[in-house]
Amino acid sequence: MFVILDYFLNKCRPFLQVFALGMFLFSGPLIYYLRDAVGLAKGSSIFTVAMMMGPMILCFPFVNLKKVYSPDKIAYKLSAYFILLGLIYLMAYAPNRGWFTNTYYELGVMIVIAYLYFFLSTVSINDLNKYFVELAIVITSVGGVLFLIYLLRNPYFVIGQRASITFGNSEAEGFGNPHIYAKASYLGIVASILYLSKPKSLVLQIMNFGCIFIHIIILGLTLSMTTNATFVLFLCLYAYFNLTIGKVYVKLKKILLSPVFWIFLTVFIFKANEYYQKNAGPITNIALTISRRVDVLGETFFPYFYKSKDSRGIYKQRVDGSASARIDNYTTLTTTFTKNLSEGKILPILFGNGYHKLYVDVPILEALHSFGIVGFLLFMTFFTYMGWQVLREMKNPRSLATEYIAYAYLYFFLYTFSGGLIIDYIRWGFFAFVCRFLTITFKKEAPKTVIEKA
Repeated sequence: MFVILDYFLNKCRPFLQVFALGMFLFSGPLIYYLRDAVGLAKGSSIFTVAMMMGPMILCFPFVNLKKVYSPDKIAYKLSAYFILLGLIYLMAYAPNRGWFTNTYYELGVMIVIAYLYFFLSTVSINDLNKYFVELAIVITSVGGVLFLIYLLRNPYFVIGQRASITFGNSEAEGFGNPHIYAKASYLGIVASILYLSKPKSLVLQIMNFGCIFIHIIILGLTLSMTTNATFVLFLCLYAYFNLTIGKVYVKLKKILLSPVFWIFLTVFIFKANEYYQKNAGPITNIALTISRRVDVLGETFFPYFYKSKDSRGIYKQRVDGSASARIDNYTTLTTTFTKNLSEGKILPILFGNGYHKLYVDVPILEALHSFGIVGFLLFMTFFTYMGWQVLREMKNPRSLATEYIAYAYLYFFLYTFSGGLIIDYIRWGFFAFVCRFLTITFKKEAPKTVIEKA
């Protein structure tokens, strides 16, 4: 019996490991649907972490510790040095401990990051190539469908409002985070677009186009500026690195000769016209919401160029709360830096003002404020090295999985300039993917097969 069980586990282990990684990266909408929409554990962070990290922890007993793949030393060392720096600051230099900084939570985040780096070193790139992109499509699409079902059944949701699953006890009083669903849809749509180049049956083609359609709808409903900007950047870079006139002709010919394309186009035109006739008002609301948000952002960042009048004809500046808060934090940061410089306080300039001294909500600036010039340069060296590896992979993709990681990284690249904390397990979890799989050495064993050096 144990022999059969061992055989089964050895056969399933590669898939289970990649599935665990997929749950960590892509399962946000699925988890929040089960947690808050279904009500299994409303508002429970423990449930969220258990669903994201649980599969990786459960895989640990079956990990073959005799076969650990050697990582890129530069990438791993740079990331380890920065996390170690963060740990030292957390233990010895956290001015807001007990108020903003929860020592045990932050320590848990760093442990999760360390475990991710270890776990990824036990996963083969060949196993990743077999399952990772397909799992990205499946998990994000399932989460996306459930998210849309929630919106359709939520009587308080109005088209034009930023879509999300509420965290509160009721849909009317709660609030949600649309970036969770926008991020998953971006990761899903990139996987589906890259998967178009892989030969597949007619049924899989239809399903893949359906997944793209679902994610486009979610990107539109969530109105996430960062995610939509990332998607545009992805399209530009993908076109730059992959499309020539000859390739465009071949791809257009392939698409136009595909019955799947014409089926989807016909159904889309028919349904879009039918939907527009019934929902002309909500569609107008979406256009007005987007236009208003662009105007408000313009007035926030460039008040002298964007001016609006109120009902009395008086000029009145409208401000985007999120962007305005970042501007205020940036002003505080520059004021503190200038004050330290004028007063000759070299230590805060070189080594920062302490862990979580200020919630800047711009991670790359938080690195400068919290860890000083030393920490900032360390992070920027690591960040630049990853960017170089990503661009190299985009230019000469070695496999579908590594190409996907490169384009998926664009979200976390822009997100490092736009929101969140510098040490965050989701951000560094994906950094770990880049360090592990985009910096390895491949050697050919047989046609269309790549084996990494252990």
